[in-house]
Amino acid sequence: MALTNALKNINCTIISININLVEYLKKGYLHNVYETAFDFILERYIYATKNNKKGIIMLEARGKTEDIALLKHINDVINNRGRKNITTQELKEKIKGIYFNPKWNEEYSATYVGLEIADLFSYPIHQSVKYKKYNQAFLVLKEKLDGYPNFLNKGIKIFPKEKDDINHP
Repeated sequence: MALTNALKNINCTIISININLVEYLKKGYLHNVYETAFDFILERYIYATKNNKKGIIMLEARGKTEDIALLKHINDVINNRGRKNITTQELKEKIKGIYFNPKWNEEYSATYVGLEIADLFSYPIHQSVKYKKYNQAFLVLKEKLDGYPNFLNKGIKIFPKEKDDINHP
């Protein structure tokens, strides 16, 4: 109960990207799935930041090679291409930085709190999307989803879209 109350009291907006890898590949998508997920996160981050607020994007490090490849993509989007209706100028104005943090520090004696909190929010969302129904943990965090109560395609993006995505309770 203490953990539930702690999560309830965190002032944040949640944006979750859920890519069904099997369907993604079945439908013939060939883009790197991490780049696709990042692009969706970036769009929703920009849409969710109001009044020219700035923020950071923290990503959990996966491996040196993977992180370098994703960082190259990120730099290209922010500095050269933009994203859909979002200019590079707007991206630069709203993003203070993008960081890759490992799950644990070098000594494996401490974890990064922000990433742990993201995991605690992510798991109930993943379960709800996977099983297409809300569980009790999801009901605790749903009001933090961007666009609540109409959070589908805002706070929760499911890709590729399925005809029987989760419904609002």
